Amino acid sequence: MANQAVKNALFVWEGKNKSGKIVKGMQNAPSEAVIRALLRRQGINPTTIKKQNNRASK
Repeated sequence: MANQAVKNALFVWEGKNKSGKIVKGMQNAPSEAVIRALLRRQGINPTTIKKQNNRASK
């Protein structure tokens, strides 16, 4: 299992920063939980996180 590569997916997110302003973005990560943790470390409270399909990349 140590040689298995972790596949990242593209997530589109929306949340509120500390001042209450709505912020949006995209981020590659292995899971939604990782995105949520990254955003919280940046002071953003995520409201929606959606995984994007990568059909166009084939």
